[in-house]
Amino acid sequence: MINAVGNLGGGLGPMGIGVIVDRTGSPAAGLWFLVAAMAVAVVATFDIKHLIERGPVVEPAPAEPDAVR
Repeated sequence: MINAVGNLGGGLGPMGIGVIVDRTGSPAAGLWFLVAAMAVAVVATFDIKHLIERGPVVEPAPAEPDAVR
C-alpha cells in the first residue's frame, strides 16, 4: 500500500505541477500545490495514527433473552 501511494504521488505530483503552472503561468503556484498536498498528508498521518491508537470500535452484541423451557 505504501508503494502504491508513493507511485501515485510520483506520477500525479509532476503532472499536477505542470497543469497548474500551465494554467497560472507561475511556478510558485505549482510549489504551493505541493505544500498543500504535504499538509494533507501530515494531517492524514496523524489522524490515522490516532485511529490506530484508539483501537477498534465494536458495539457489544445485544443480550439474548433466556430461552423459556
